[in-house]
Amino acid sequence: PKTLGPCRHAVRVRGNRWASGPPPQPDELMSSWLHRLARANGRSDHTLCSMMFGPVPLLTRDLDLTMPVALLPVLSEWTGISEYRLSELLLTTIQGKVTGESRTGTVCRWVLPLGVYHRVRRHHGLQYCPQCLAEPIAYARKQWRYAFVTECLEHERPLFDRCPTCASPFMFHRMHPDRGQRWGCATCGEALNTPDASAGSKYLLRRQQARLVAAAGSGGARMNCRWVSSLTLFNGYRFLVHTLTSSRLKHLANTAIIDRDGTLRPSGTHTEFERMGVYLRRPIMLALATWMTEWPDRFLRDVRSSCSSRSVLMGDRRHIPFWIQEVLDTLPTAQPHRLTSQEVQSCARWLRAGGQAISFDGLCRALSLSTWERMLPANRVLLGEGVSGLD
Repeated sequence: PKTLGPCRHAVRVRGNRWASGPPPQPDELMSSWLHRLARANGRSDHTLCSMMFGPVPLLTRDLDLTMPVALLPVLSEWTGISEYRLSELLLTTIQGKVTGESRTGTVCRWVLPLGVYHRVRRHHGLQYCPQCLAEPIAYARKQWRYAFVTECLEHERPLFDRCPTCASPFMFHRMHPDRGQRWGCATCGEALNTPDASAGSKYLLRRQQARLVAAAGSGGARMNCRWVSSLTLFNGYRFLVHTLTSSRLKHLANTAIIDRDGTLRPSGTHTEFERMGVYLRRPIMLALATWMTEWPDRFLRDVRSSCSSRSVLMGDRRHIPFWIQEVLDTLPTAQPHRLTSQEVQSCARWLRAGGQAISFDGLCRALSLSTWERMLPANRVLLGEGVSGLD
């Protein structure tokens, strides 16, 4: 047996095996488990990783998304846990199920970015539930990194993504084991495991989230009485999220995103969905949950009431999942209105009867023509004839 360096809490290790190795919990993040392993052995996260892996800068990157698989055998040797079980702690398990990206990186679709700067997190990429942190075995869930997750299904409470006092990100890896507060904010020290009795989540959000989490785990879900792969399902949800956050579809967002007080939520932002705070993502996911309860009837009603056309919804995107495409195909395609001579002459007579001047712009305003329709050569000829014929 040997003792690994001076430490306030001495830990004896046999060979390359930690004396205390808490097993990973269901749906736990790799960074969370390493933090619990460090605390159990009286070490900081940085010291623990340095002793096992050497000078590998794990804490200065998104550990859960970019940890090299070559380090898993080393970690398995130190802890006695199989490499397969350790690989399940990484966010790369969602590739091919939630996101189609085959490579890892600092930004991944449906995964909240951390904004790593040295050992500091600049973005609110890790959510938390105060009641989960108050449990005897407290740990961070993989679901807390998913952008489509906004609620704690176990306690039926909304998740938080920042300190309620100083708005700092949740950074448990910076909580040194010598500090008295176990789950205190790394910036101001405010306790994060104090439940908020006034907070409550909506049933529609919890039901949709449970469905999406199950689809991410099983690889598929049922949609419109047919089975679709989870990747197809999430691609369709991505289209709907882009629809609600597009600056071109503010009217649709204002129609769909309404909170319980009847006031409109901010919409039409250019910020990526993964970079939004949970307070912005929650009303968007609630709007999607409302659409899915009566899919596609509620979606089509909101589209028609906002006067959005099929071409505007599709934009320049060519690859749209079939369960979304078959709904969009029922919408009329926006085509420019082509005037007739009778229509122009009737409008000109109406303007003259009202004592208004007959001009090109006056006819366009009276006919409610768009800029595109004004520029059509055939329409310009008829409008010119209408002006000259009655002057």
